[in-house]
Amino acid sequence: MKIEAGYDDILTDLDSILSDCHIGAERIRDIVQNLRLFSRLDEAELKHVDLTEGIEATLRLLSMYYKSGRIRLLRDYGELPQVNCYAAQLNQVWMNLLVNAAQAIGEAEGEVRIKTRCEGENVIVSVSDTGAGIEPEHLKNIFDPFFTTKPVGEGTGLGLSISHGVIVRHGGAIVVDSAVARGTTFTITIPVDAKPISTDVSEACA
Repeated sequence: MKIEAGYDDILTDLDSILSDCHIGAERIRDIVQNLRLFSRLDEAELKHVDLTEGIEATLRLLSMYYKSGRIRLLRDYGELPQVNCYAAQLNQVWMNLLVNAAQAIGEAEGEVRIKTRCEGENVIVSVSDTGAGIEPEHLKNIFDPFFTTKPVGEGTGLGLSISHGVIVRHGGAIVVDSAVARGTTFTITIPVDAKPISTDVSEACA
């Protein structure tokens, strides 16, 4: 009877299905954990956080860009003190910069480097890519709301504007250095003991 019903085959299929379900559940758990770390839903208040942890959480959410094999990701992390900040806002900045870096490389092969270091009372974070670069005439507008050099439908022009607003509101600065066909570097300076004046990221583009 078992043979007629294909019992052995069903049992094998069931084991495979259960294994797939277990793997799927683990992936969902990891995604939820990464999203929670990225958004810091339980840390909406100003507090001291590990910026490297936030950058790594962001990278895990961007695996669609950085696990394709086309982009070589280089981490050059220095030893950083914890920074007094709104972690979710800064994670949004890392998200914007790392997505832009990957999109600047496009379908070609390239390299993205993340470098962190501490200088005196400030933490320095830079994100560099070997992508297409930015035309010189566009650099002066790069942080303007709704300004974008991406094709229609691929960008809102708000990512860098919001990032600029977040960094400035943390008492820091963000600068860009770019050369056409050679790549772009965004460098962020944030005081270790930052005293942000707002927790509302949306105000950054006001």
